[in-house]
Amino acid sequence: MMNTFGTAVEENVASSEMFPLDIFAAKEHGIEKWRREFMWPLSDEWYARLCGTIEAAFVRHIVSDDSFIKNILLIQSGMRSEIWHYFHAVAVIRELREKNITPVFSDRGKPYSDIMRNRHDADGITVRRQRLGVKAMRIEMTELLRPFIYNFVLNKVTRVRMGRPQASVYGSLNHIMAHYLKRYPYSIDFMTRLHIPYIAGLESRLKNKVLDVSKCLARELTQIAGNIGIPITSDEEAYVRSLVEDRLVKAAQTYMYLKGRLKSIGRTHLWLVNPGDIVSRALCTIVRENMGRVTTFTHGGNTGLYDTSVMSLSEFAFADEFITYSGNSIKLFERIRDSHTPQTFHKVRITSSDCDYYNRLRHKCRNGLLPKRIKKVMLIGYPHNQTRNYQANGYFSPMRLDLELRLVDMLKKAGYEVIYKVHPDRRKEIEGVFDSKVDVIGGYFENCLDKADAFLFGHIRTTSFPAALCTNKPIIALEMEGGVFRPFVDAMDLLKKRCTFVRTSFDERNRIVFDEDELLSALAKNPEPVNNEYVERYYFAQ
Repeated sequence: MMNTFGTAVEENVASSEMFPLDIFAAKEHGIEKWRREFMWPLSDEWYARLCGTIEAAFVRHIVSDDSFIKNILLIQSGMRSEIWHYFHAVAVIRELREKNITPVFSDRGKPYSDIMRNRHDADGITVRRQRLGVKAMRIEMTELLRPFIYNFVLNKVTRVRMGRPQASVYGSLNHIMAHYLKRYPYSIDFMTRLHIPYIAGLESRLKNKVLDVSKCLARELTQIAGNIGIPITSDEEAYVRSLVEDRLVKAAQTYMYLKGRLKSIGRTHLWLVNPGDIVSRALCTIVRENMGRVTTFTHGGNTGLYDTSVMSLSEFAFADEFITYSGNSIKLFERIRDSHTPQTFHKVRITSSDCDYYNRLRHKCRNGLLPKRIKKVMLIGYPHNQTRNYQANGYFSPMRLDLELRLVDMLKKAGYEVIYKVHPDRRKEIEGVFDSKVDVIGGYFENCLDKADAFLFGHIRTTSFPAALCTNKPIIALEMEGGVFRPFVDAMDLLKKRCTFVRTSFDERNRIVFDEDELLSALAKNPEPVNNEYVERYYFAQ
């Protein structure tokens, strides 16, 4: 049963003495014991309400404050994620303690570990970790040589020698950006070595403005927590106030430092995949203030399938131009842009790169033989980090791990050979969980396409998904309907011609449950020639 707090209530769990809060603690506790007892105290519906209310508070301040504060809030808008994860952790711990359950966590289980140890201090922002050893030296050398290697390959090395490059790239390239850059005649400068000296002070007038808005925003955030059912202690309130102040002051320091450093550059064209950190966001803001141009790119295989407001605080807020895969993908992103006005109130131009990456991958896979029947199934693993994503239902590591364990057991019981494809960055998290049950493989998904007869996705918002669409193999996906951000019906209807979607929902313990008969029925069908309309329409260069 559920209470008004969205909390799962389960007798056999309530009698348990310990409750692991992260995947490393679950492994220490014993995975089999953990999964028998698993529930999660707070529902997705409750969490979405928390996140949406906090996001609305940020937007109100962005809209109402002056241009300097507006810039600082946009540059540090990622802080809202820190706030809702902190409130979520406080609420989880409080709910467990009220049931006389002891929360258990690992040292990697932030923010639970800080709350349980009463560490209510705001960590400083680390823009770049210190690198040590031979491997670090190779990485540093690669970063130094990359501009010369890249420009030489594109026959642009003479322009590097003749003077200042006419465009800059911040961060790494993906295939769509690399393809698009080839259109432009000028050389490229890679801005990979930005160090922000946070010891630098702020002009007192600007610092006072930042401190004033920090106090106001922190007060509003703690009120939101109380209104949604999380009574905040004085220590927790002080932590929120300290965190907001720390983050906004550092955003202001970053902005002012880079503004001074980039003054001599003048107008430039800045390219980046995603303005996801404060340095990239500050760069975008300053370049546009200097009458330069900012281009950002889609990433993670996103074609604009889901109607989301998040981009109004990220890509669309900082870019003059946004690049996606195809003309039809442009239309989906334009719907998103027009439904959710960017908080900078400008209209970003959306265009396509005509990148042929997926055309070539489809061409490579098109002659792959269809299996006569499905014997070997590859389960695509969730990226098991500490983040609870409110953009889609059940995008949270504990819920996904519980689901994946039950999927593996069901498939093995039905006689299928199972491969678990671990996320390339999450081998440590999964280590020891599935090894005795199935064949666990790592690496990039594109290198594993021939290892199974069918692909099973517990979620489709992953870079692996468009690669799977390019094959001739059956795809089954467990995608929960509803949620805060929903797919565009016409695009999803086209995708359903290619994939089989199995119905999922939450049970009374906030576990993700699925229709086993529906899934087994989909796997039992003899594979048929695939429908490529979706991948051709939204991914292929046209």
